[in-house]
Amino acid sequence: MCMAKQQLLIINHARHACAQSLSPCHPHLFPDRMFRCISVYMQFIALLARSRTALAAEDLFLRKQLAFYQERKIKPRRFDNVTRLILVLLSHGFACQDALVNVTPKTFIGWHRAGFRLFWRWKSRPGRPRIPAELHALIRTMARNNPSWGEERIANELLLKLGIRISPRAVRKYLRKRPRGQPRGDQS
Repeated sequence: MCMAKQQLLIINHARHACAQSLSPCHPHLFPDRMFRCISVYMQFIALLARSRTALAAEDLFLRKQLAFYQERKIKPRRFDNVTRLILVLLSHGFACQDALVNVTPKTFIGWHRAGFRLFWRWKSRPGRPRIPAELHALIRTMARNNPSWGEERIANELLLKLGIRISPRAVRKYLRKRPRGQPRGDQS
């Protein structure tokens, strides 16, 4: 059996394992999706351990079913997001254009692009990461115990003594508000 047939078999196994996917809109379903992806990976490992004869028989069986769909012009079910992700990841292992049957190459490239857009949106989410609550309390304690220190001095002390790099503006954000007219204290 050639390598492309084995990989097509793997793709069919991945599609079969993820056929019952859940809605992509709910983040609380993430653990279920991760479990499903891990189970597909385990099936892939089990598939590698099988004999060539069993793989060839299953390949023939799956190809016959696929030919049935093509012959009768039956539309297969739509792929869910987990199946799309698995197919995109598996496609990096070989030239998948010859093995695409249920979708067009244009659709497959669209899946790549949608996945990259999703990754990039996650990667470039707005804002800075929040400062831990312990650091908030430490800044307030330092300001309360040393009323003459300003934002820059507190930021410098945190850097020198603890190695925590924080900007004076971030320190100002977590300081208690002073009444108007009260001096800010030493800025050094």
